[in-house]
Amino acid sequence: MKLRHYLTLGISAVILLAWGLFLAIPASHKENDIKGNIGEAQAKLADFNRIMLTLPDFYNSRNAIDVKKSRLLSKLIPKKDVMTLFDRIKAMARQSDVTIKEITPSVEELLFLNRQMPDDNRPQVLEIGLKLDGTIFQVGQLIKKIEAENFYKGLTFCRIYNHLNESRTSDVQYGFKAVLGTIKGS
Repeated sequence: MKLRHYLTLGISAVILLAWGLFLAIPASHKENDIKGNIGEAQAKLADFNRIMLTLPDFYNSRNAIDVKKSRLLSKLIPKKDVMTLFDRIKAMARQSDVTIKEITPSVEELLFLNRQMPDDNRPQVLEIGLKLDGTIFQVGQLIKKIEAENFYKGLTFCRIYNHLNESRTSDVQYGFKAVLGTIKGS
């Protein structure tokens, strides 16, 4: 009988050992892995909740920055307005049969206007210099058209150079101040 007990005890020990090796230990590892995954998921969820709580503040500050950026950019000298102004002047010169040799806002003035703090109550003014070639009458007609425009603010200079030869045309340098943003596309 003792042999039977030993045999039963031995078989039971082998079964218990096999159960431990093949079932209990892998199950314990899986349980530990699952607990680790749950811990990581909880950390990610806590991080997500923290992000979701700060998200409205982030969007509010981002929107405030975007509004400020668009306000500042709208106050810079808009290339579109300057190009529209130049195109308008060129069209008027063609109508008056005057040749424009040069249109010059000075680079220093453009840089100054860009550095200048924007003021909602004061429009941006750009000084324009024109070197023109045409008869005095034609140039006079062009100047009359320019001075009738909404963008025209005032004369800064006008110099007329007549040629000594038999040429009917004169070289005219004409400067005026233009208010940007007042020109409608032609």
